[in-house]
Amino acid sequence: MCIYGGVTARPAAPLAPARAGSAGPPQGQPAWSDALIDGLPSGISIIDRDFRIQRVNQYLATWLKREPAEMVGQQCYRLLHARETPCTDCPSAISFRTGEPATTVHAGLDAEGGATHAEIVSLPIRDASGQVVLALESVRDVSERERHLAQLADVVQHLQASEEQLRRRNEELELLNGLLVRTGYTMGLDAVLTTMLAGALRMAGGAASGAIYLLDASGRRLQPRASQGQEGPFLPCAQSVRLGQCSCAEAALGGRVVVTTSGADGACRAAAAPGEAHTSVAVPLASSDHVLGALVIHLQAGRALPQGRERLFELLGRQMGIAIENAQLFQRTDTQLHGKLAELTRALAAVEQERARAQASERAKEELVTMVSHDLRSPLSVILSDASDHGRTCQDEGCRESRQSIRRSVRRASTMLSEVVDSARLEAGRLDLRHDPLDLVPLVRELVESDFPASERGRLRLEVALEAAPVVGDRSWLERALANVVGNALKFAPADTPVTLRLARAGAEVRVEVVDEGPGIPADELPLIFQRHFRASNAQWTGGSGLGLYITRLVVETLGGQVAVQSELGRGSAIRLTLPLR
Repeated sequence: MCIYGGVTARPAAPLAPARAGSAGPPQGQPAWSDALIDGLPSGISIIDRDFRIQRVNQYLATWLKREPAEMVGQQCYRLLHARETPCTDCPSAISFRTGEPATTVHAGLDAEGGATHAEIVSLPIRDASGQVVLALESVRDVSERERHLAQLADVVQHLQASEEQLRRRNEELELLNGLLVRTGYTMGLDAVLTTMLAGALRMAGGAASGAIYLLDASGRRLQPRASQGQEGPFLPCAQSVRLGQCSCAEAALGGRVVVTTSGADGACRAAAAPGEAHTSVAVPLASSDHVLGALVIHLQAGRALPQGRERLFELLGRQMGIAIENAQLFQRTDTQLHGKLAELTRALAAVEQERARAQASERAKEELVTMVSHDLRSPLSVILSDASDHGRTCQDEGCRESRQSIRRSVRRASTMLSEVVDSARLEAGRLDLRHDPLDLVPLVRELVESDFPASERGRLRLEVALEAAPVVGDRSWLERALANVVGNALKFAPADTPVTLRLARAGAEVRVEVVDEGPGIPADELPLIFQRHFRASNAQWTGGSGLGLYITRLVVETLGGQVAVQSELGRGSAIRLTLPLR
């Protein structure tokens, strides 16, 4: 029985067949059978071999919105489907033909236009001879089940589509990763372009040729930088391309993948053979927000770009753009580094030449100073000897004063010569200072008590805040360095003011501080106080070479120490020497 437009009938699981004695309507049927059939929660009908309805229960009649008496005796295909022949997928027809149970699902629409599904199961009814004379059809509403099956089918289809999409994405990632790995072995721009072009052609599948164009400095033309397999209908990419001239320029301008299928492609392709259609793919090579160039791939005649590869080429274009930008940056940096290295090499050579000239100049200066010092010491010795002889022959007061004046002048000149020679040797590193263990406390005491005239010793004040100050140094040069500082303070401070020497420990160092109450030093001149020949602008001329504090700094620094000065105009100065304790 075909109640709705059918789908496909299929055999049902075999059931025990019901048997009847005749093909006509059942006779002598017990009253309880009608009540049983009408009470079933599914539609029941009995069909004879002429497809006439012999029995129908109330459930089915109500479902079909007909009266049972109206349906009995009518052929089902005429009554329900207005057909002249039975439905081809009618399960009763299958049971009559095969003698086996059959089932099908018919789809239709309800009054509101919603989809409905009815499952029809046909069971053959045989007579005593085993002939199928009737078919019992059971009709059941399976709309809800079919909706669930449809939803399940949709879910399965979606999962299959997702799985296929994931497979394609994995394939794309593997292709991109392989290309990135290969380009990671080099940073040279030409090598990067060649490697990337070869990988892009493999990704395209069936690519005949390809080329990479990069924007020139003007940003208006694309210059060919790499090509592979340029032959046949394609140009050898030996010429530049103006933006807007072909698909590669269109991709660079628009920042999108351009796929064209034609016999020619502007300046990127020559005329193709008649009847040949070639597919070209132009991919912008971009990094961040700017386009660097374009990749052009020409597929073989008759080959199309695989589905979904446009997105892959978008990713490829971005990765290639980043790799190209890195290679360009490396190239620029490498060029700059080579330039800086060459510049540094030239500068080092110039410094070496200057150092050699300075060393030669220092040697010449030292030799000159030594020679002049030697030549001057001889007449000074003669002058000193003559002054002594003169003192023995002339005993009056005037002679004695002259003799003392001559001796002071000779000693001053001799000291100045020694300072000039020693400073030159210290500067040149030609003067070796000893590094003997010694104690600064007795050294400073002896300096205060014996190294200055009695008239000046009365102005000296000594403050010692530690019992011993063990250092490593050259005793004679340390005495001279300290004497220079103390002598300077005595020389420039007023004669009625004291000069204080303070010896104290400062962490891992010992500090010697010489404090006077002189005129002080202008603040802008303090950094110059330990330079050669420097004299403060407010200091009176008292003679000397101007090398005393300069020599002091050289000696202290050679022994690993430091010098410093503090001063305030009108209140005096403090010069500090520090040496590491041993």
